[in-house]
Amino acid sequence: MNAELTVLNSYVADAGLNTQVITALKNDLYNGNIEGAVLKTEGVLQFVTSNQAALEEEGMLAGFVTVLDDYITKLAAKNSLQNDYMNSLKKLTETNGSHYDELYGFISKIAAKGKLIFKETVTYDEYSIAKNIGRMRAIRVTTNDKKLP
Repeated sequence: MNAELTVLNSYVADAGLNTQVITALKNDLYNGNIEGAVLKTEGVLQFVTSNQAALEEEGMLAGFVTVLDDYITKLAAKNSLQNDYMNSLKKLTETNGSHYDELYGFISKIAAKGKLIFKETVTYDEYSIAKNIGRMRAIRVTTNDKKLP
């Protein structure tokens, strides 16, 4: 769609019309704002329809309005799919949030008791949540990755 909009933009500029509508649509597409792109594509469709005669004089195809209408349908379908996906992730996060909080409470309780029991010993660090997270996130080196000096 970007290539078609670039060509349309040149027709609009050649006709002496304002290209802001098309530029805004291209920016929304570039930024992944599908919902905004659907709305702006409808605006571009109205703009092209109202200025169709001038744009066709500059070389725009007569059937380009139909092409834009097809893009609106496709973008609306993608927007619906994206919204469904985002809603499913939101629901999953909400469901897992309570389990995470319960698990974190359990781990915190064990870590606090372990720090009391193993105070001033080598084992004390094993009950520090921050140090355990650091160990989990540390880069692991396999034997194949080791380089000899």
